[in-house]
Amino acid sequence: MTPNDVCCNCGCARWKHNQYSRPVIGKRTGHCRRCGSLRCCQFRRNPKKGPTDVVAAVRAECGFYWICKRSSAGNHPNLANMWEYPGGKVEWGEHKRDALRREMMEEFRVRIRIVRELDTITSFTDGHEYRVTFFETLFTERPQLRIHSEVQWVTVKHLADYPHLPSGEEFNRRLLRGYYE
Repeated sequence: MTPNDVCCNCGCARWKHNQYSRPVIGKRTGHCRRCGSLRCCQFRRNPKKGPTDVVAAVRAECGFYWICKRSSAGNHPNLANMWEYPGGKVEWGEHKRDALRREMMEEFRVRIRIVRELDTITSFTDGHEYRVTFFETLFTERPQLRIHSEVQWVTVKHLADYPHLPSGEEFNRRLLRGYYE
């Protein structure tokens, strides 16, 4: 199965193959993690093309913003030690708010409350186009550091002192200009 395959029963991309499955041209056996379909299912290609959707949590308290440093381990070693607003990629068929809740649970084992959508910024990183949606969030619990190597509370004026990913740099520039007030 490629990442672009989806279950034709429910349309989700959470298909898991049986260990006994034998691929037949255009067909796979196994089960869908969402609908539980256990039958042989015809797959169709994911029609989504264009930029990869990403969500990011902006946590602000008393004029300070919470940013996280990417660890050196991971899928993108050239982006290691860069600072970011935590978040991750939106899975196909998933709502952005649900993706942000899932990512925060995976990365920090914390439940969040989404206050509002702040902005969507399109940027290029490593030759890929990303459409990053930033959400103002409140943490309902104390986060546990699992994936990132460090976190900092930083004022708006000092955000530029920390090397961010391109979308984060643009968000910081807009934040400094008072774009989100």
